[in-house]
Amino acid sequence: MGAERRFSPMYGECLETDKRTDEELLSITKPSKPEIIDQLIELLVKFNVDPAITYAVKKLNYVITDYNVKSMTQEQKVKWILAMQEYYTLMQKNGMQ
Repeated sequence: MGAERRFSPMYGECLETDKRTDEELLSITKPSKPEIIDQLIELLVKFNVDPAITYAVKKLNYVITDYNVKSMTQEQKVKWILAMQEYYTLMQKNGMQ
């Protein structure tokens, strides 16, 4: 017998070998936005991403990427740029750049 294909309500995709019942799959709790942002910040730091990006994510609780930039409002884009500039200004004032 081949692998059973099931739909995951959490991930919206078929999982090849998932043997959980529908009730078990539906009981999966999606992480909250703050949890996702915290995990994202951990990864940004771990992979040495520009600290200005990490600062902007912490300040704004969202990230702008090539993937989502078209769906962001002009206001969000401006806030993103200003947050990054704020980081560089703070670093310069503190002699850290």
